[in-house]
Amino acid sequence: MGSILEKFENVEIKSYSRLSPEDLKFCEEQQELYDKTRLHYLRMFAGMEKLQHQELSFRNGLKRQRKENGSLLYIYNFIKMDADMKKDTILQLHQYLIRTIISHFNEKYAITATQSSWEKYIHLDKPEQPSIPHGRFNRDSEEWKTYQDADNRYKAAYSVYIERLIHSRLTFIQILDDIFAYLGGFSFNEKAETEIKELVYEKIRREKYSIHNRKLSFYGLVTSSLNYSNNYQLSLNSEGYLAVLKALTFYDSQKKNFKIYRSWADRFTTYPYSGKDENTGIYSEHDACGNYVLQFKYFKNGRWDVTFDTGAHALEFARTYLRYEEVA
Repeated sequence: MGSILEKFENVEIKSYSRLSPEDLKFCEEQQELYDKTRLHYLRMFAGMEKLQHQELSFRNGLKRQRKENGSLLYIYNFIKMDADMKKDTILQLHQYLIRTIISHFNEKYAITATQSSWEKYIHLDKPEQPSIPHGRFNRDSEEWKTYQDADNRYKAAYSVYIERLIHSRLTFIQILDDIFAYLGGFSFNEKAETEIKELVYEKIRREKYSIHNRKLSFYGLVTSSLNYSNNYQLSLNSEGYLAVLKALTFYDSQKKNFKIYRSWADRFTTYPYSGKDENTGIYSEHDACGNYVLQFKYFKNGRWDVTFDTGAHALEFARTYLRYEEVA
């Protein structure tokens, strides 16, 4: 028995060990908040059940009084919290913990782990409700009695099932195990890099680009058009363009930034159906202020130049993220 417990403990330790101190702290804080809220709900359910019993007792007393004088002034049945309402409240809490943990890692590392339902982590067999006999039947028949017996057993089993759901509990370790399975043995950084590479390939594999010394030129990822003032405006929101910008950020930050630099997003992206006007100087040369990525320049014909600090870095980026192969 001891060896089995040790195995489970080792699994938990292994899960913890794959987290950074900051991520572990976040998960522990969310677990604490979840546990406090869950305990509060369970205590609230018990208190409301007690109030319901008091109200029922008071209401029954009024019924007896009504038989004597024929009047009823008290409006009853204000306290409502049946088993299904309790269950739904707890399941919403479960789903909140799942969503919070998954969203944290997806947002921080720019990965796409799937948010699963609570049913993936809480394994309870839901009883199956018997079917009502079809066609015309006599309620005194054996068929109807058999159905009623089955339905009574179902109601009893369902009541137990609901009660177990109400008292069920999730841990962030269950959710982490799901995330680590999604990572497939990769670290968060490695998985993020893999997904960035796949995203760039998917979005620009049919687009043209060229490399010359320190400069990488893309064709067709950005578009220009005339606005209502008859000025050219540049649209910087295509999926391919944003994918490359994300890859450039990841590469330039030495794999530390998983999303587009905030400064780049402010200066070099636009919302759909809007663009940056030529009067703002969008077609001029722009300092990118990166570690390896030094300059951006946009052209009205849809060309976008990215200038690196060295030709070696330009070539490394192209090979790594664009699957560039030099022609002999």
